Amino acid sequence: MTLKIDISVSDPNFMGRMKEVVEMVGSAEKLAKLSGISSRGIGKYLAGETDPSRVRLVAIARATGVSIKWLATGEGPKTSAELDSASIPEKTLARLRSSDYAFIPLYDVRAAAGSGATVDSEEIMDLLVINRTWVRQQIGSDPAGLSFLYVEGDSMEPLLRPGEMILMDLGAANVPVDGIYVIRVDGHLMVKRIQREPGNVLTCSSANPAYKPITLDPSDGRDFAVIGRVVWHGRNL
Repeated sequence: MTLKIDISVSDPNFMGRMKEVVEMVGSAEKLAKLSGISSRGIGKYLAGETDPSRVRLVAIARATGVSIKWLATGEGPKTSAELDSASIPEKTLARLRSSDYAFIPLYDVRAAAGSGATVDSEEIMDLLVINRTWVRQQIGSDPAGLSFLYVEGDSMEPLLRPGEMILMDLGAANVPVDGIYVIRVDGHLMVKRIQREPGNVLTCSSANPAYKPITLDPSDGRDFAVIGRVVWHGRNL
């Protein structure tokens, strides 16, 4: 027997759930990038102009970490984390559902503090809850532009250690100030301290003196991009 999930374009509840998942990742454009669906297509789903196919429904659910059944029908838990929500006090649940908290994606990629980690995928591993007020006051970033990922390699030791989680601000990719950034060079992700030199040249150095600095000129045609600035990192004591 085949189970058919009916999603009507006139179903306002589905449009509401689409708006929820957009808020979870920050914007419709970001959802389009994460799911592999065009921004125009996401816009049509939000407006109720057309139905997503089963393949695209699965893509949206996987990109945002929500249940396919919940996204399609509104039934069941929104995410796997909600399966245990019965043990959480209602007051706590209400706070988590409020606009005071943002869901920040943790990506299944690692930025190498070393020779570079190959970018094999950009799938979301999890969504981490973070207080918006804390982000703005302590970090000074817009929560909608933040992403978590892990570090590997030793080139940024002792500042950053292998296995540590870092918080990256995608809105600071134009290197407004010198600092620690995640960059992509020849298909590899790296974490480096970047200084902007005359002529728009960037000097990328490591905290570990065993690694020599590299110089990058964005105009030389090399596969290079600044992904975002590292604004926080966490470690075990």
